[in-house]
Amino acid sequence: MKRAISFTLLILLIILNIVDTNRFSLALLFAFVIVMLVACAIDFVIRRKLSAKLFLNTGGRTDKTAEGILEIRNDGWVPVISLKIKLKIVNLYTGDEKHEIFNISLSGRERKKIRFNLASEHCGKLRCSLERMSLEGIFGIIDVKCDVHEEKAVTMLPEVFDVVISYDLHESDSFDNDSYSPYKKGRDMTETYQIREYEQGDSLKQIHWKLSGKLDKLIVRDPSLPLDKKLMVFVDKSLKGETPPSQKEALAELAVSVCQSLIDSELEFVLVWNEPAENVAWVKDMQFSEDMGDAISQIIGTKLVESEITCAQSYTSMYGSSDATHIIYISVGKTSFDNEFTSGRVILIDASDEEYRQNNRELVLY
Repeated sequence: MKRAISFTLLILLIILNIVDTNRFSLALLFAFVIVMLVACAIDFVIRRKLSAKLFLNTGGRTDKTAEGILEIRNDGWVPVISLKIKLKIVNLYTGDEKHEIFNISLSGRERKKIRFNLASEHCGKLRCSLERMSLEGIFGIIDVKCDVHEEKAVTMLPEVFDVVISYDLHESDSFDNDSYSPYKKGRDMTETYQIREYEQGDSLKQIHWKLSGKLDKLIVRDPSLPLDKKLMVFVDKSLKGETPPSQKEALAELAVSVCQSLIDSELEFVLVWNEPAENVAWVKDMQFSEDMGDAISQIIGTKLVESEITCAQSYTSMYGSSDATHIIYISVGKTSFDNEFTSGRVILIDASDEEYRQNNRELVLY
């Protein structure tokens, strides 16, 4: 409003001098411009005396609310008539963003605190930054931008629900007994992977002499590949198309709920998640609740993006195919695998399936 009035007044003075030039109108226009320039020069001096600091609640809050405080200081003696402040709040996980705008005045040597609410509809890492702080001149025509940069972040944790683990893997027969890959041969001669005809280069130790005598041709036994008794949890951050924020949040809720249930069941496992934009997969050994904090913060600290490269593909390209006996794969939408998992049992959890959030879902691990 102030800017509109000032512009209107300036234009009227210019028109007045064009239509009827006289000493009075020229003096009035000259005085207006001089006052405006002097005020602008004063603002340039004042801005050096201004500083800002952001304070956010530390630690995640599952209720998705947190309070922030923006402290503005005027270390000079000249009062600030109008200071415009613009804050930008971005959810680095879902990509949602919003702005908070304030307009304050400060006396000389005054410090003022502005409290604001970091409300977020969804979990994720919230980055709050001071996008712009500028002095509005007396006439509001020229804004003088303050050279102030401030940024802080806070993590809003996803909600956790109970996931029922049907079988304790420490006690189940399939986890304690030796198991072998049905897809690859190995070097364990105590178990047979397959029986086939002799080929040039085969070791004589592999020849099945009794069967060769019966069939009147050389038959060999391929040794089996023992599987490590390993449990892995994959969290796929690759999206297959436009995805609502609620499903993005469901992915995080499922990830933390499944991991917490496994830890509560005293099961050691390996957590894998990907960063689709960089085509990398991160791996972390999980055993205690303390391991959860850093891993979940990293998972919900970067944006989910649309990508054809899955977490399984990123993992395979960096570490080779998984040799786990049990794999829990969490993604938004159905995921299919080609050669990423050549052994073990894969349990697929689709974050777009609302039943997982509405009811306690049972994970059958055997």
